[in-house]
Amino acid sequence: MIARTYFYSMLRRFLFVLIFLQFSGFVFSQSIQVDQDRYTAQELIEDVLIQSDCITEVVVTNVSGANFSDGSKSYGYFDAAGTGFPISTGLVLSTGKLKTITEPTSNLANDFHPAWDGDSQLEEELNIDSYNATVIEFDFVPNVAGISFRYLFASEEYQFDNSVTCHFSDAFAFFIRKADETTYENLAVVPGTQTPILNTTVHPFISDNCPAVNEAYFDRFNFDAETIFDGQTKVLNAVADVIPGETYHVKLVIADDLNDKYDSAVFLEAGSFRSSADLGPDRLVQNNDAICHGESLLLTPATATGDQVEWYRDGKLLQDETENQLLVTAPGEYSIKLTSTEGCIAQGNAIIEYYPQIDYSPAELVACGFSDTETVRFNLLESASQILNPSQRTVVEEFFMNRADAENGVNQISDPENYSSGLAIVYGTVHDGFGCSEIAEIKLTIASETILNAFTICSTVGSGDAELQINELRDHLFEQNNNASDFQIYLSKENALNEESEILTDISFSELEQEKLYVKILDQEACLGFAVLPIQNAGVAELPEDLVLSLCNANEEQLLLDSGLDSNASEDFSIEWFYEEEQLPQSSSKIYISQSGNYRVEVTNQNSCVSSRYFEVNFIETAIIRDVNIRNLTNGYEVEVDITGNATYEYSLDDTGQFQQSSIFSNVSPGNHTVYVRDTKSCSLISKELSIFGYDHFFTPNGDGLNDTWTIHGISADYVVQIYSRYGKLYTVLDPKNARWNGKFENVDLPAGEYWFSLIQNGEVSLTGHFSLIR
Repeated sequence: MIARTYFYSMLRRFLFVLIFLQFSGFVFSQSIQVDQDRYTAQELIEDVLIQSDCITEVVVTNVSGANFSDGSKSYGYFDAAGTGFPISTGLVLSTGKLKTITEPTSNLANDFHPAWDGDSQLEEELNIDSYNATVIEFDFVPNVAGISFRYLFASEEYQFDNSVTCHFSDAFAFFIRKADETTYENLAVVPGTQTPILNTTVHPFISDNCPAVNEAYFDRFNFDAETIFDGQTKVLNAVADVIPGETYHVKLVIADDLNDKYDSAVFLEAGSFRSSADLGPDRLVQNNDAICHGESLLLTPATATGDQVEWYRDGKLLQDETENQLLVTAPGEYSIKLTSTEGCIAQGNAIIEYYPQIDYSPAELVACGFSDTETVRFNLLESASQILNPSQRTVVEEFFMNRADAENGVNQISDPENYSSGLAIVYGTVHDGFGCSEIAEIKLTIASETILNAFTICSTVGSGDAELQINELRDHLFEQNNNASDFQIYLSKENALNEESEILTDISFSELEQEKLYVKILDQEACLGFAVLPIQNAGVAELPEDLVLSLCNANEEQLLLDSGLDSNASEDFSIEWFYEEEQLPQSSSKIYISQSGNYRVEVTNQNSCVSSRYFEVNFIETAIIRDVNIRNLTNGYEVEVDITGNATYEYSLDDTGQFQQSSIFSNVSPGNHTVYVRDTKSCSLISKELSIFGYDHFFTPNGDGLNDTWTIHGISADYVVQIYSRYGKLYTVLDPKNARWNGKFENVDLPAGEYWFSLIQNGEVSLTGHFSLIR
């Protein structure tokens, strides 16, 4: 793993060099200068780092580091004047050769010495496996209550666009303790925390598996910089409270972790180890540690007895503030000046910023209910739209039944989307994303139902199965609720409250409970309230069935149309007549008409319910006889009259004055007849003559007046009939002038028996037959 990381690092450096060299005229940044021999360790601490009369009795007690064969040291003086390095001059401790710091950034700081040990205290405190430790220890006596110094950490372990930055880090510490104690405090920590400064604890976002950590204290990645190191922190401030006159011991130490590769260094600013009053870290919005609006911050620097205290805000002296602590209630740059009895001055400052005030409003949630509803379900999350200012990045996340719980953050409502309650006030915590919060009041209200205008059903009076048309119901609701976007309709209160069994299709009047429906009125998805919708079965006038009527076309007859409305009830209704859908002026229950066509009467009751009756009026046509069918049956002839016409007709035969509904006449004798046809209203009468050919099958010439002669029927002219015996003897000849035979031959009665005849028309025999003579 280490070998592969090393390979990729060298490859990356090589590629960076190639890119930089492609730019014509490119000038590398000027490197800082280092000197390992200019100052002794005592001078580096006392004359370079401290430089203060208020810190005395400075004694270096231990120095350890590299022992390279070429005499190279791992600590010394640096001078960055004229470069872009954030610290101008000072003391530097490294895990490699001091002179390596000045090499180009594209190189790898990777100085190795087999006998260069680590530091056991650093291992114990920071939990590392250390190599190549550089240590300087010294004692000092402060004459003030606080000290501080400035530094930055630079390392080859910072890898641009490489998540190994999150996994490998060299370590350093600035340990301090009272000389007569054994427990150290590490001053090299992230401001306001106990987190040690390492490249694994201070870096920007690199990848999803290496997110940003304390990014506000990271300065930059280096590609062609003042040192060989690939990345560095911002200049940080190490602070400590001390007791004036006491002796303190400091141990500055830095070491490689896991192996001796990828060196690091810590740079301490010259003259920065000085008297100091620690006001704590800056509280900045950009660092996400500003102060919430309405809150205060107590600045409590360490002071010594007899210190003269001066407080400043934005450079202006706060005349009335002379205590050793200051309560901050407004943003600004605060500073303190402490003057000890010996005349030593300690100063400190802190920038205090405030997050914007959370802008919020109280809310009221109105849940749908009825007058007898005790509890309903509220979705407390819906209060956010009323509480929050959309221009601020705020959220409402927790809800509480009382303000005390909200202030203490206890007994949170577990299911705010389904909170069952009656009339009440609950509280929501508004968060701004910076750790600040406010408590918003949420009033819970149950809206009682409204009573809507009744919806009227127009059906037959007393009918229990009349249908309510869902579309007509919804139109009726929209007419009364202009602000609504939708409605949910239910049969019962319980269904409406629980949103169960919503009515979506037409229903029968008989399904209603107490002739009413329950409606949930909606604006988008928000409930505006419940309503009760009375349903009134107003009924309609009961009229007879529609009629098809006939009118004579042969005269100016008038036909009476009767609406069928009971005359006793007609005063309670309005009546309108229509002919071919054009309204007529008549408004009585009965009218006379003289034209054929389609008529309609509308009867409207006091509830505007309408019933209608239709009349189809047709002119009666004179019948047309298309044909007369004659059928010869055993017991006589049958005559059937075939006609066309649009009315009901009746029939008569031979002007007897008797008419029948049937068009068929039975047992009709042969001969000439007349058929009569008329409509049942006697508008017209037509007739047709017909002849039925036949002959007598027997005759009895006995003088009793019945069947005394024999003849043929249905022929009146142009015929000859020959009568003869079975042997062909001719007895007589008949014609239209002599159409009957009396059974005599030469005036002598012929005997009873069978006789034959031949009918001759146009010179040809058209019929032969025989008949009986009975004596």
